Amino acid sequence: MLRFFRNIRRRLLTGNSFRTYALYAFGEIALVMIGILLALQVNNWNEAYQDRKEERQILRQLRSEFQTNLDQLHDKFALRERLLNSGIEILSLINNPTANINPDTLDFLLSRTLPAPTFDASLGVTSDIINSGKLYLIQNDTLRQLISGWNGDISFAIEEEIIWREHRDRTYIPFLTEKYSLRNIQNDLLNDPAMVNIMTFNKNVRVATLIGKSMEKPEAADFLNNSDLEDHISNMLTFNYMAKIQMMGLQEKVETIIKMIDSEL
Repeated sequence: MLRFFRNIRRRLLTGNSFRTYALYAFGEIALVMIGILLALQVNNWNEAYQDRKEERQILRQLRSEFQTNLDQLHDKFALRERLLNSGIEILSLINNPTANINPDTLDFLLSRTLPAPTFDASLGVTSDIINSGKLYLIQNDTLRQLISGWNGDISFAIEEEIIWREHRDRTYIPFLTEKYSLRNIQNDLLNDPAMVNIMTFNKNVRVATLIGKSMEKPEAADFLNNSDLEDHISNMLTFNYMAKIQMMGLQEKVETIIKMIDSEL
């Protein structure tokens, strides 16, 4: 091919046709430029194809991770609902005292106030994408912004959860140990399938008696008359109700992200 063009140029020069040669040279340059532009365009198409392919892979990984987070949020939500319902029942018993309160009933209700549900988000995929600088591959601007702000959303949402856990460990559990029977309460918690299954994320966990009941039988009616108990339960309800609201907002964001990912795949 090159020899063919050289032969043409030689004939034009020997024919002393400068104008024709100039037109030919211009055409040859134009062909080279078109070839370069086509090569660049093909390269751009190939890069764009590879980027979209990697984007789809990233979105599938994010979809799986956010679904895991959504499942955990549902479990923690169910656990917190039981906690809140038990606290409300305890306050009802405090407001309507009776000498015939069954200690086993109170043990059961108190056992459901012990958990401190905390959302432990799965962040492996999200962190890797952000740290590697590949977040730009996600073309949807809104989705990209939601994912980039995900870590901050979590930090804000779990504040009340952390406050309740610290209050429980430092104040509430020591109070139960001193004024009631923590052994009885913990035994009921460990033998409550609904609570244990949620806390362990295992729907088929085998529940068995581990520590048993105390030989001492605390007076349930007297304990309900303890003003400190009312304050502790009120604190528990306040912290966990606020945490519930925050988790509902976080759950809505996760559901939005999943829907947007599905629309992109």
